[in-house]
Amino acid sequence: MILVIGGAYQGKTAYVSAHAQGNITDGAICNFDDAKSSHYLKNYHVLVRRLLAENMDPIAFTAALCKENASCIVIMDEIGSGIIPLEYSERQWREL
Repeated sequence: MILVIGGAYQGKTAYVSAHAQGNITDGAICNFDDAKSSHYLKNYHVLVRRLLAENMDPIAFTAALCKENASCIVIMDEIGSGIIPLEYSERQWREL
């Protein structure tokens, strides 16, 4: 698995698109099974938020993704910098 991580709107998806062939699955809108079988998966940070909303374990999901689809390229925003959110759910998402 390859992880491409960085700030929002910094060209991560464009970079992967320029160096890879195939469609990129959007973790913000795809179903969870499609995410596990995708070659390129963007917005993984949003997918983690969706998993939490469905009371699913994002750590177990990521472990399964690594096991089932080791060649996947995952693209996500770095969300751990800046002000720590006041709401518990936002802090939980940020840490997971």
